[in-house]
Amino acid sequence: MELIFYGNNAVCRTCHRPLYRDHIRYFYYDNKVAIFEYEPIIPMELVVPAMKMKLNRDDQIAIMEQELEDVIFLSQRVRFTLLLHTELWHCPYTV
Repeated sequence: MELIFYGNNAVCRTCHRPLYRDHIRYFYYDNKVAIFEYEPIIPMELVVPAMKMKLNRDDQIAIMEQELEDVIFLSQRVRFTLLLHTELWHCPYTV
């Protein structure tokens, strides 16, 4: 199936025509059927996204504060887990 999407040079052994363009592919699995057929399209418009993303200062501060809260929460969770394991194992070391 991967050849259908990426194998542009794959050709049929019997008719020597491109598999991705001139053949209809059927796949059946667990009472489900998938059909893949090539159909050329003509792009009408091409839109390129901006190279730089603009954020105002308030958005930047909010993002940084959220990331800081996430780091603090995860570090506290790791510390708690380590403390719990050291207590369960009666380990003489403290975290």
